[in-house]
Amino acid sequence: MIQNENIPMESTTTENNKSVPENYLRQISEANRDIIGELNLATGQINWHSNFVNNFLQFPKGASFECLDDFIRHLSPESLPRFKKLWKNFLKISVFDTMLSFLTTDGIQVWCRAFVLKPQDSDSNIDWILVIRPRNDAMIDFVNKNQQSVKTLAAGLAHEFNNGLTPIRGFIELAIDQLDKDLEITQDLMMALDRVEYLAQLVEQIQQYGQQSLIHTQEVDISKTLPSIVNVSHKMLGLPNNFIKLEMTVPDNLPALMLDSEAFRRVVDEVIKNASKAMPKGGILTVEAFTHQVGEFEEFIVVNVKDTGVGISTENLTDIYDPFFTTHGRANSKGMGLSMVKGIVEQHGGWIQVSSIEGVGTEVRLNFPVLDIINPEARVGEESGGDEEELNVIPAADVGRMLIADDEEYIRQLINKVFKPEGWVVDEAVDYLEVTQLIQANPHHYELILLDLTMPGPKIEDVIEIIRNVGSEAKIIIITGAAKDDRIEAMLIPGKVAYVPKPFSPKNLLMFIDKMTQL
Repeated sequence: MIQNENIPMESTTTENNKSVPENYLRQISEANRDIIGELNLATGQINWHSNFVNNFLQFPKGASFECLDDFIRHLSPESLPRFKKLWKNFLKISVFDTMLSFLTTDGIQVWCRAFVLKPQDSDSNIDWILVIRPRNDAMIDFVNKNQQSVKTLAAGLAHEFNNGLTPIRGFIELAIDQLDKDLEITQDLMMALDRVEYLAQLVEQIQQYGQQSLIHTQEVDISKTLPSIVNVSHKMLGLPNNFIKLEMTVPDNLPALMLDSEAFRRVVDEVIKNASKAMPKGGILTVEAFTHQVGEFEEFIVVNVKDTGVGISTENLTDIYDPFFTTHGRANSKGMGLSMVKGIVEQHGGWIQVSSIEGVGTEVRLNFPVLDIINPEARVGEESGGDEEELNVIPAADVGRMLIADDEEYIRQLINKVFKPEGWVVDEAVDYLEVTQLIQANPHHYELILLDLTMPGPKIEDVIEIIRNVGSEAKIIIITGAAKDDRIEAMLIPGKVAYVPKPFSPKNLLMFIDKMTQL
C-alpha cells in the first residue's frame, strides 16, 4: 500500500527554501535502486533525482523524459490503457500504485513498479514524488504465471463445482415438487436447496472476483432501480421494524447507467448486509445517490452507503478486499464480501472507497461512470431471472424430440426426469462425435439440442456449424459450469443459440425453453 512506503522528506535547507535537496533524493534513489522524481501536476514536469533514468530505459543521452507526456509516450501498448485509467483515479482519490512496462529504443519491454507519494513535510513545495522501481524479468514472469495459475484454478474449480451442483439442485427440486409442503422432509429439502443456491452464488462470486464472468450491461434507471433494491435488501434482513432505520435519498432525475442489473443488485445487497452486521444493537442505515463531476467531461453516479455501527479498525481496513475476509466471525461469513463488490464495480469502469472510524461507523462509496447509452439488442441466451415463490413445473412445449449431450451421466438423468413427463422424447449423447453422427443421420430429427460446452471430440463451434450446415432448425442451448466469456458470447444467436449456466433450476430451464421454442 502507498501509505506504507517510507521515504522521509525532511528538508535540510533554509527556512525560505522548503524544497528537498537534490543530493538527498539522489542518495535515497541510489540506495534503493529507485528512480525518483518530483512531479508538478500543474505543469506536468518531472524533475528526476536519478542518474540512470536513460540507462534504465536504454535511451540515448539527451533523450527527453522530463514531463508526464514523455513518460506516457514510452509506455508499452499493453500498459498504456491501464495507466490512463489509474491516472484518472489518481486525480480523484490521490492513489497510484501499479506495475507498468516501458519499451526501450530496441523494442525491449522493461517492467517496473510505479507509485506516487505525497511528501511527509507539509511545508515542502513539491506536489508529489513519482517513484519508478525496476523489477527483474524473472520476478515479473513469476508474478504473471502465478496470477494466471490462480485464475485458471478458480475457473476450473468453478466449472467442476457447478457441474456437481446441477444434479443435486435438480433432483432436490423434483423431490420437493412431489411432496406435501407441510411435511418435515419437505422443509429439510428446502433448507438443503437453499444451501445449494448459496454455493452456486459463491461460485459466481469467485468467478466475478477473478473477472472470469462476463457482465452484460443494459440501460438502467438508477432513480427507480436503486430504491427498489435497497428496500428489498432492507426488508430481507428480517429485523424488527426500526431496529435498523433506513434513510434513503435518491433524486428522480439521475442519468441512466449502463449496468449489469443483476451484478449491481448483488453489489448493493452485499454492502447493505455488511452494514447491518456492523450494527448488532441497531442503528441508522443511510443510502444516498448523487452525481459527481470529475474534470470537465467525466461524470459519475455515486452510491453512498453509511452505517452507525462498530466501525473497522485501521489494522483490518487494509484487509477488507481479501477474499472471505470478515470482521463478524466465520459463522457470519457468507461469501467473498467486498472483494466481490470491488471486482464487479471495477468491471463497470468504476471504483470503491471505504472509510471507517471505530465506534462511529463505516461509509462505502461506489462510483459508477456515466457512459453514452447504447440500447443493446435483447439477448435470448440468458437464464430467466427473478425469484420464484412456487416450485410448480410449467410445461415447456408440445411433444417434441430433444438431444441432451453431456458427458456427465447424472446430468443426462436429470434432463430425462425433467423433460419426459412433459411429453418430450429424449435422446442422449456422451460426446461431440456421437452428436454429429446423430445429426448427420437425421438432420430434422430434433427440435431442441442441449450441448455441454466441453466434451470429448470436435470443438463445440465446429459441432454447431455442422448442425447448421446439414439444415437442422433445432434450437441449441449451451449448458456449462463455466462462466460466460467472449468465446461463449461469440456463439450466441438470438432465438437460435442460447446459454444457460449450471447449476440450472429445472423449472427455470423449462420456462426458458418454453419461451425460446415459441420464438
